[in-house]
Amino acid sequence: MKIYEPSVDITVSLPFLDGDGEQVTPTQLDYVVLDETGAEVKASTNIAVIPTTGQVSITVVETDNSLAVGVIRGYRQIVLSITTANDVIFQRTGYLLELSSSLVPQVNSFITFEEALMYSREIILDGWAAADDDHKRAALAQAYDRFGGFNWQFNFTDGTYQCKVLSELTSEEWALLESRHKHDYRMAQIVQADYHLDGSEIEKDIDDGLQSSTIGEVSQFYRPRPTLTLALSRHALQYVGKYIIWNPTLTRT
Repeated sequence: MKIYEPSVDITVSLPFLDGDGEQVTPTQLDYVVLDETGAEVKASTNIAVIPTTGQVSITVVETDNSLAVGVIRGYRQIVLSITTANDVIFQRTGYLLELSSSLVPQVNSFITFEEALMYSREIILDGWAAADDDHKRAALAQAYDRFGGFNWQFNFTDGTYQCKVLSELTSEEWALLESRHKHDYRMAQIVQADYHLDGSEIEKDIDDGLQSSTIGEVSQFYRPRPTLTLALSRHALQYVGKYIIWNPTLTRT
């Protein structure tokens, strides 16, 4: 599937073919543009028929390829209705819209991709080192999502702190966090990404309930763990476990 920058004109071509791949002669052409939810981005529009070309080119204008503020990616589907003398045939094609920097701090990451490359030099990460850039970006976004399942104590430079979930932390508050606090979150995201890139095979084996493994003549036996599985890996918790509020608070409304 093709990926484009948002807010640019994008032209796609659709052939005049039926379900068997046979060429047809259209008498009328209409198309509609949908987003990833199936909602109309552009209502049904009629276009001129030039049957000798065997296809039609449709340009989706930049305003129909824009994304809302804070949205990283979207999807567009063009549905072409081909009316012939005997039938109505539909042709479909689609593409992704994605910001050139698919990691946006305080939207889906603690860190830009370039910062992640820099900070990752501080530690040895096998899975991270073996992955290509696209998989690294995806793993970083997946890792960031894991932080949403905890209540955190956020420590600010003025000596105050607040306890809240990550989604409640504003960009202004992030900027006021202690530098060490921010560094710990960034490093935790990177090592959690490494976990998703299979950089911690033994930990994953244990999380999956494996009690031993044998390679050749070498056997390893793992100590049983409690059944509780946390959203973050042990390596990530070494950085940010101290900021998690582990004891739940009950309130009356």
